[in-house]
Amino acid sequence: MPGLSNALNISQRSLQFSQTALNTVSHNISNVNTAGFYRQEVQAANQSIGGFGNGVVLSGITRTLDPLLLNRLTEQRSETAFDAAVAQFEKNIESVFGSPTTGSSVDEITANFFSQASALTNTPESSAQRLNMIEAANFLTDSVKSINQQLVDVQGLVDTEIDSRLVKINTAIQKIAQLNQEIVSFEGNSLGGRNAADLRDERQRQVDILAENFNITTLEDDRGNLRVSVETGQLLVSSSYVQLERTAATPPSNFGGIGARTVLSDGSPSPTVIEINTNRFSDAGEIKALIQVRDETVPDIAAQVNEFTQTLIDEINLVHSKGVGTPPLNNMTSANGHKMSAIGADLITDLNLTPGSTFDLSLVDTTTGTPLFTTVGSAAQVTIGASPYTMTDLANDINTASAAQLGGNLVATVTLDTNGNEVLNLDSSALPNSGIVWGNDANNVMGKIGINNFFRGTDANDISVRQEILDEPLNIATARMRADGGLSFNNNENIAELAGMIEGTFSFDAAGSLSSQNNNMQGYFGTIVSNLAVRLQDNTERANFSDAILSDLYDRHTGITGVNLDEELNKLLIYQQSYQASARMISAIDELFDAILQVV
Repeated sequence: MPGLSNALNISQRSLQFSQTALNTVSHNISNVNTAGFYRQEVQAANQSIGGFGNGVVLSGITRTLDPLLLNRLTEQRSETAFDAAVAQFEKNIESVFGSPTTGSSVDEITANFFSQASALTNTPESSAQRLNMIEAANFLTDSVKSINQQLVDVQGLVDTEIDSRLVKINTAIQKIAQLNQEIVSFEGNSLGGRNAADLRDERQRQVDILAENFNITTLEDDRGNLRVSVETGQLLVSSSYVQLERTAATPPSNFGGIGARTVLSDGSPSPTVIEINTNRFSDAGEIKALIQVRDETVPDIAAQVNEFTQTLIDEINLVHSKGVGTPPLNNMTSANGHKMSAIGADLITDLNLTPGSTFDLSLVDTTTGTPLFTTVGSAAQVTIGASPYTMTDLANDINTASAAQLGGNLVATVTLDTNGNEVLNLDSSALPNSGIVWGNDANNVMGKIGINNFFRGTDANDISVRQEILDEPLNIATARMRADGGLSFNNNENIAELAGMIEGTFSFDAAGSLSSQNNNMQGYFGTIVSNLAVRLQDNTERANFSDAILSDLYDRHTGITGVNLDEELNKLLIYQQSYQASARMISAIDELFDAILQVV
């Protein structure tokens, strides 16, 4: 039957429970502003022996949380991080293209180039205007190359950012593994209200870091050990843990992948690295966002810029090659050998020459433009033969026409450029004060093989104004052959057609996410920029919406897990009163014991 000793034990347990509860409430209050702190609650249980009440015992201290809400918050954290990272880097990409209001956008710079060409149409003899056109052309080529280089730099920046994120991720993985061990050990030996709640809070903070970078799955076993894996199934933390590292690049990519290396029980790294297939990642987490920007977004936009640049080079060169500078040069080399499939390739197929088409050649006096020799009016025009028709065949036909009508003073030879491509060289330097002029070229043979190009290069990586034009502005091809085979130095026929290209419509191939289309130069580049702006706006709105969802989930989460000072102060009063009541009970029992002892 219960007696005073049992009452004393009950009072002592009540006192201990109240003390633990007071400590817990105080701990909650002190962490009211601590990020990631989960409010703790003492769990009481009644105890009975032989059917008689034996007081209160502490059954545990728990963290207040909703597991389902926490899982949803973790998922949303990954999605929000992805959307925010994509939007941020696309803002960086958009800034690469300049602003139309400041005249720094390529479509405006392109318009300025054609405007300077138009001004040269009015004064083809003006050296100053030729310099203005060259300056505008250099500004255009520099702007396009700058965009290309900045896109390459963005890729490098993103790849470096991945390295930086992996360092943070590895630190978080290692901390989770260490906290797992501490939690399992601590909870297996908990006494007197000691608990691992604070350790679990810290572990959740590290899980949040992983969730910002990956779409992760977590599972806690009954011992308190947390398993973390990415969506491909690769475990990051279990009974052991891994460290992530970069793996070798696999062509055609220039960037390495991500691999996982297990850390063995002795702390040494495993010799085996398991490649993580990031292609299987869903649109969640900053790592996936960075990989997407690096491997998809930037190459997509770069392909569009290259298509613009290639078309610009080809179309302007085709027109520029119809004419010659004033005075004309006596030695010129073609530059479109890179468009030919092989040495000795068929020009009919590779360069779209038309069999049976003809053109005239003249050698003119470089001081007056008077024809010294010409095929005009003769039967010795150069005629494109039947397929297969090679560069050597073209050189032979030019030499045949030269022997018949040009006194053999024009020599055509086929050589290889520094890249091993076939090129055609025309040389009349053996005839003093002579320059080479061509005309009546309906098939634009000279333009297709690349004689007298304005631009050199193939895309945004290497576009430049031809060096002979940079060295001598008079080499801008403003004039075309006269009807008698001569050349008028103030003729503007060729530069007028080039200037009119601003209104021309050209065929652009499909590039990246941009479909094939017919458009003018400004319009096509404007499409690139406007599509990027639309995509940025869409991703920014997506990021804002995702962040709003995250904020809502976080508010609900903290409404459960956060510390409410009013509630905690009420609990503090209750547990203080409980503590005082238990203390008075002990004091009363102690007095009873003294009274009994005095009676005895």
